[in-house]
Amino acid sequence: MDKIRQRILEKAAELFRSHGIKHTTMDDIASALGMSKKTLYHHFENKTALVKHTTGYIFDKIQAQIRRICENISDPYEQFFAVRKTMQEMLRNTTHHSAFYELQKWYPEVADELKKRKLEAIMRFLTVNLELGHKAGYYKKSLNDEFIKHFYYGNSLLMMNPEVYPPDKFERTRVGREFLKLFLTSISTKKGREQLKNIEQKFSL
Repeated sequence: MDKIRQRILEKAAELFRSHGIKHTTMDDIASALGMSKKTLYHHFENKTALVKHTTGYIFDKIQAQIRRICENISDPYEQFFAVRKTMQEMLRNTTHHSAFYELQKWYPEVADELKKRKLEAIMRFLTVNLELGHKAGYYKKSLNDEFIKHFYYGNSLLMMNPEVYPPDKFERTRVGREFLKLFLTSISTKKGREQLKNIEQKFSL
């Protein structure tokens, strides 16, 4: 990727996280980068294009990290917590909690494409993870895997909704942590719950 283009995407991501997508203008981004708007528009024809490429850029970085985790970790619980930890680290400077939820309202086509990619990525991850859990005797075989995958995906979207979890009442990382523990406990066998406790201790939960 062109270095200038990458620099723009990194700065746009930073500003979207801290100020929100709607309230971050092309002027703000150009100013923060110390470049002219002409240069910015040379690389991205308008804000919609920049929002689309920025969200895709962030998504691809996260997916690359998740792939590395799955390649190096075979325990299904540890995969989940390692993924969560990685996402927290990558998004820890996000102060505008509804920044990416704004996509649905202001950039619905970008949001729809991102949700489609997210659904595909989550289904891939969960398919492999559930298989590992079943083989280890950690996950209940009596539950329908397709339902489990869609239940997880649906709640991953719900957790980002500020109307459901107002930021002033629910700290974002806490919502994610509590949901993950509840989700994994609900699909686990007795043997699995014992292993889950071990992994929780490892990640200091």
